[in-house]
Amino acid sequence: MFGVRVAGMPVGDLEALRFTRTWSVVDEWLETSAAVASEGEALSEELHEVIGENVRPELKALLVALRRALFRGRLPQPRTRSEEVLGALPNDLAQRVTAWSRRVERREALRAELPGVLAAEREEKTARLREIVAADAFRHGLAQSSPVLSAELDKWLTGRSRAVPGRQTLLRLARYVARAVAKTSPYATFTAAGFGRWTEHGPAVEPARSLVRRSVAELHPFVSERIWRALADRPELREQVRLRVNPSALEDEGRIWFLGPGPGEPISSVPATNAVRAVLEAVRACPRPARLGDDVRQAVAVLLEAGLLERRRAYAEQSGDPLGELAGWLPAGHSAAEALRRLDEAVATYPALTCPAERAHRSRQIGEQVRSLCPEEEVGTPSLETALLSGVVTRCGRERWQPVLDDLGAVRELLGLLDTDLPVRLAVAAFFLRRHGRSGSVPFLRFYRQVHQEAGLGALLRPSPARSPGQGPLADLRHQTWRTLRAAGEDPAGVIRVDPELVRKLAAGWPPYVRPPRSIGCYGQAIVTPQGPGLVVNTIACGYGRGLGRLHHLLTQVTDEVPALDRHGVAESLGAFGTSLNLRPPAGRAIDYPFTTDDDPDALTLTELRVGYDVERELLVLRDADDCPVRPMHLGLLTPFLLPPAYAFLVCVFGEPPVALPPGRLLGGASRGRSPRLDVGRVTLSRARWRLPAGDVPTPGKGESEAAYVLRFARWLAEHGIPRRFFARVVSAESSFTKARKPLYVDAANYFLLFDLARAVGGPGDLVVLEEALPDPTDGPCYGDDGSRVTEYLFQITAAAEHP
Repeated sequence: MFGVRVAGMPVGDLEALRFTRTWSVVDEWLETSAAVASEGEALSEELHEVIGENVRPELKALLVALRRALFRGRLPQPRTRSEEVLGALPNDLAQRVTAWSRRVERREALRAELPGVLAAEREEKTARLREIVAADAFRHGLAQSSPVLSAELDKWLTGRSRAVPGRQTLLRLARYVARAVAKTSPYATFTAAGFGRWTEHGPAVEPARSLVRRSVAELHPFVSERIWRALADRPELREQVRLRVNPSALEDEGRIWFLGPGPGEPISSVPATNAVRAVLEAVRACPRPARLGDDVRQAVAVLLEAGLLERRRAYAEQSGDPLGELAGWLPAGHSAAEALRRLDEAVATYPALTCPAERAHRSRQIGEQVRSLCPEEEVGTPSLETALLSGVVTRCGRERWQPVLDDLGAVRELLGLLDTDLPVRLAVAAFFLRRHGRSGSVPFLRFYRQVHQEAGLGALLRPSPARSPGQGPLADLRHQTWRTLRAAGEDPAGVIRVDPELVRKLAAGWPPYVRPPRSIGCYGQAIVTPQGPGLVVNTIACGYGRGLGRLHHLLTQVTDEVPALDRHGVAESLGAFGTSLNLRPPAGRAIDYPFTTDDDPDALTLTELRVGYDVERELLVLRDADDCPVRPMHLGLLTPFLLPPAYAFLVCVFGEPPVALPPGRLLGGASRGRSPRLDVGRVTLSRARWRLPAGDVPTPGKGESEAAYVLRFARWLAEHGIPRRFFARVVSAESSFTKARKPLYVDAANYFLLFDLARAVGGPGDLVVLEEALPDPTDGPCYGDDGSRVTEYLFQITAAAEHP
């Protein structure tokens, strides 16, 4: 079993927007211009020798002017290429000058022809764009991704606005078409996901003859939480709420320490007095507020405000029916029960609506129903729809893919060295040794508090998309490894090819603290190589069912034919942390985390975890009350940088990185300029990319015509060896968390995408990263009448045993 993500629209829709006639003129102009430049330079040199010889004095000035025109690539004045002047040249040289002049004239004719061709084709492609964006699949995705743009599109399609939308609207629509065709983002209806199946033999890729689409709509967990909170605050329901002691509460050094509420998750404490202990014991024995004495209830209110006590939700966060469980918690006949039922039905039946107007109305209706249940809360977009594919989406012959999977095993070894969390682990382990020694054993929460009191570790613990390796032995080892892997240089195709055995040999000599992740999930696209199938990696996450679990959770809501998931010897919090992306079945042992709700009676609590030092690995180890190692993981799809701080610390220091190889990460290449493609066996680990200041990317100049800009951009691509199809990412100088960091598909032959790129390029201090589109979108598998589509696979690679 493996995951498959298929783009929401066929490649043909994007190909139909290419300005083929325009770029036919551009190509001829480029070819002619190159010939003019090279031949002009050669002729200029030869003419220099002729001028130096004995020629008629009255012609010398004209020949010099001719030579200057040849060198500059400009059409000579009629006098300088007259019969008299050319007659002074050797016959073959005169003929070449005449032919060169015709080329210059052709170049200028092409330049003059281009604006008319571009304008005519723009009108045609605008009409074609209208046809493409009128498709239900596109309109459904756009309504979820950009309601404002969706409303503008509705006006255009329904005739309420007879005029063609403005330029910016057209560019944005084309950008969404490119996203729906060329990308496989997992978070919207622009992509559909399902499962593939391995066969022992057979072709490398055998796509289904058609795609069977289903959709699931879910209420965002943060909306369910707000509804719960609003109901729990009602006077008639307050006594119904169960309480519990914060599971991180640990008595230490005369105080009770705990992780406080809120995104910052402060490390809080209260004095460990007998009165406080008595309240906590009372709540443990009797979690219903109504059954507590008045004196205890007064203290409970104070401790609830501080976060030492929690109100326990009436539903588990991984519940398949949170609104139903919430309605069941209400007293019989309560008015909110019917409102919850109507809301649940409105969300569940939303995917069945096909008319965009009905969908828009239902979306507003859901919002109104949510606001009626929690009028004091701001809930934003309350629900999320996800497109799915039932049945077997693709079959892959394991025999054909086994060499690729073996090479991914070598990549797994390499990831141990690339681990962005490793500098943190080493720094925290060094701190532990200084504070507690090799034989020390400390409660996790005490150690977590001590780490935050250490000023030198503060910056290192701050969340970052890719922590810097810093300096020291680890940085030196990384640099040395990259020098070794890149030593062979580029082959004639401009690719660095690394033998997987070299990676394995290097890994065998790395220090004991460099350990590869045991399980990885590789997201990538198939390519055809002379040796058989290959895989181009988009990103690599930790394995253990991450990604597959989310897909399993969704598909079980629409079909019974869902493959079972394996469980692993890891630990994880099943808190949703406010996002549907974390909803999935458990893959390992549960961790009872503060302010989350889980029904597992055997869940680990933070208070029973202890930190020690593993002498063999030279890193810290986490153990439970039975002294068994605990490996905490984050197996939801929420970006790791948005996890609660203490949980992020657990995963970072004692687990494996949720994202082992971030998308677009530069692998040992230059910080500026071109980095070649890097292959490890049959696995393309890094595409060719170009990193350059935003100011170096051509954008339309003031008063410059569109045709002139197209020619200038085409010449710039040719001069830098950049392909016409690529992905562009803008890295802001101010922040790396802006939307612009997401890759933007660009086809220079698509007028709309080209000018959208010019709009997206940031300020002079920003960095633009261009990455080759490998494989080309047109190489996607064909799903019968559903056409060829960009397809991404999720292959999980798990080692048979722990690294020795």
